[in-house]
Amino acid sequence: MNSQQMLDALQVKIKEKVPGFEIQFKDQSTFMKILGKLMFFNKNFMTKYITTIGTKVYWPSKEKFEQSALESFLTLSHEYVHIMDYIRRPVRFVLGYLFPQVKAVLALIAVLAVISPWFLLALPCLLALAPWPAPYRKRAEIRGYGMSMKARLWLGWDINEGTMNHYVKQFTSTAYYFMWPFSKCVREEFVKWADPNNLECLNDPNPAYKDVYDIMKT
Repeated sequence: MNSQQMLDALQVKIKEKVPGFEIQFKDQSTFMKILGKLMFFNKNFMTKYITTIGTKVYWPSKEKFEQSALESFLTLSHEYVHIMDYIRRPVRFVLGYLFPQVKAVLALIAVLAVISPWFLLALPCLLALAPWPAPYRKRAEIRGYGMSMKARLWLGWDINEGTMNHYVKQFTSTAYYFMWPFSKCVREEFVKWADPNNLECLNDPNPAYKDVYDIMKT
């Protein structure tokens, strides 16, 4: 298979598992344009980041998606992990990914119900909007970037220091709102994924790893 055939095959495979799967484009989405304003801490959200919400994967633009079939395949492999983790446990995945910042919703409820005795107690939940460590988001992205590493290894590429540093930086920077500022811990987890002899992911309950592996080895 060439790169375009792998990309096409992966889209077909995801569609088989997830009938609601779609690829959409941020520059054509009003929802994404609004979300982009809220993601003020990530200046590249609309132009460089691919975002998965539920079963929809948003590329910055159609041109970006079509620019390189191989890069789109590698990125979609990463997002496939998120899609299947969401499908398996939708409520848990969403609340976990947004935790702890999601707790600020309680403060909004308190404001809307200002006569409630819970009003003053709920206001401290606004502190959750700060960039606190997000353990469940970290776990989800470790699995996603783990796929990114494995796919590169299956192509015969090395995970060099530059690639490793780039992945670690995603966790410690504004990219995901400083979701896990402990770079040493992230690196230790990634070292396991970067081991070409470690194929434990092929037995993961999430079928994305095995599906991508099978497509690449066809």
